[in-house]
Amino acid sequence: MKSYLFLLLPVLALSLFSCKRNDGGEGTTVTPSTGYRTLEEALASSAPKLRTTGLIVATGDTLYGAGGTRIMIPPNAFETLTGGRVTGSVNISYQDWVLKGDMVYGHVLPISYGTPLTTSGQAFLSATQNGVPLRVSKDTEVVFQFPQYMMLPGGVLQGWTGRTQASATNIVNWLPLGDKGKLRPIVLADSVNLIADTLGYVAASGEFPTTERINFTVRVNSPVALESSLAVALYTGVRAVYPLPYVTNSRILAANIPQGPMSIAVMGVNKGLFYGGIVEVPSPGSDSTYQVNLISTDPAKFRLDMNAL
Repeated sequence: MKSYLFLLLPVLALSLFSCKRNDGGEGTTVTPSTGYRTLEEALASSAPKLRTTGLIVATGDTLYGAGGTRIMIPPNAFETLTGGRVTGSVNISYQDWVLKGDMVYGHVLPISYGTPLTTSGQAFLSATQNGVPLRVSKDTEVVFQFPQYMMLPGGVLQGWTGRTQASATNIVNWLPLGDKGKLRPIVLADSVNLIADTLGYVAASGEFPTTERINFTVRVNSPVALESSLAVALYTGVRAVYPLPYVTNSRILAANIPQGPMSIAVMGVNKGLFYGGIVEVPSPGSDSTYQVNLISTDPAKFRLDMNAL
């Protein structure tokens, strides 16, 4: 049976974490933009944006997300929720999160009930006509083509659907599709195609390679006290991201964190300026301590730094 999942993007919460590549405080400082009232405002200034467009039903279209995802919509792809024929034009909203920095800034992390996933790509797609939601027509498929950027997936991929949740750091909880609807990943030479008859949040993801968990401490060396902060573990060699606790008294006390080679990214704001830092941890151990050095930087540059990991 075909299932239809129509989810509206919620308003993002107003607080988050922080980060930048560790350079011992000797890195080049980027002249930052000023005037960020909150950390969320700083991140939103460079976060992936929801795109909207009109589409002629009879012709279909190919759309491109900000992260490079190609969304191929065939002709006559939509019908009403009761199976009625749709003609004329429809309104399409879409977004994608393929790289780690985009996931962090967009608050869409590859996590299912607190367990990390390794993802090949995450996207959102909705269709409406005159404000009324539509679904994919019977025996029709939409294709999400996620670019892999030289990082092909490991393990077994499956299709996931997302449900929105109230969270300052991660607004989507991922669920396996089950036996309703279709979300079928196909691994190609440089991309992953997700064949779908389901709308809303969709992803092609696999299980995280280990179930081991560790505790560690992060010392945050910042030139200023952060008014608000956000920190994440960015796992090496896979597209997996896990939130860490907020900075408290220049420390992060991380407990029950999935183990694996990672980079720890910390970010925050003070008096309108954005600060970030990243430290690489190739072999994280339980009860260890790591240091992240923060510098004043630009949110857009910092997102690109995380995207490169």
